[in-house]
Amino acid sequence: MTKNSPIWKVHITYNVHEQARIIDPILEECPNALYYFHFDDGNRIDVHLDYRDKNLSVIRAKLPECEIVERGINYVDYYQIISNLASIINQENKDHPEHAVKFKINLGTGSKMVAIANVDASRLWENIEIIYPFSEMYDLSAESTHSGALKVADPPKFEFKHPDQKLIQALQILYTLHGKEDVHGHIHDFVKQKDIFHYVFEVFKILEVAPNKDARNYNTSQYMRLNRNILDKLVHSWGFITRVKVGRDYHIYFTEKGEKMARVFVNYDYGIDLTLLSD
Repeated sequence: MTKNSPIWKVHITYNVHEQARIIDPILEECPNALYYFHFDDGNRIDVHLDYRDKNLSVIRAKLPECEIVERGINYVDYYQIISNLASIINQENKDHPEHAVKFKINLGTGSKMVAIANVDASRLWENIEIIYPFSEMYDLSAESTHSGALKVADPPKFEFKHPDQKLIQALQILYTLHGKEDVHGHIHDFVKQKDIFHYVFEVFKILEVAPNKDARNYNTSQYMRLNRNILDKLVHSWGFITRVKVGRDYHIYFTEKGEKMARVFVNYDYGIDLTLLSD
């Protein structure tokens, strides 16, 4: 992809009791692909599916070339929402390598939890614009609560702290390993430190240390760097894992927060081939 690559536009919106606030930004943008979510938590379904159907009918009629994907999602499950966004962003980038893929998310649709996940996604990954369409005419009793000329508010852009790529890659490896069977067919809720060491240094070469003719000193240097640059940060700075010493090795466990975040990050390609993790 070069600076002059064609643009592939992806629009993401969430069904609500709205028409213009959903439709107008889409028709103005003319995206190549549209992801239209509606509420579905496995037990309850969106009470405004009639609005989804009306909105999509208009969009299909006016933008026949737009690829439309409909999905149900739990509007109050932050991790499900942002995991879906990670998958969409990652897959669209992979499917259109010859394009500059641009994402636009309608922040004025869905729930407050949806909005939080949308904002976090825009700070975690590149080429995401969040928009907040609104109007000066707001009537809860009207067919569409927002009517009249639509305007767009600019959400603030603050500095956002998130783990650097090496930490995220390590989380991806840990998450993939912790659900696999060992040589005896057992599935454990921990990962042995020697296993994460193997993948960080020998398979993916995420970390490196200076060569040393003394193999023992070289190995010690590797473990020190693994601890200092990855494991200690995941334990103390982020609270994503804990470690328990067992014999000469350590068992690494996810915290509840760490496992949830790992489920998010594992859906995005951070430059390592997770299929290389042996069964």
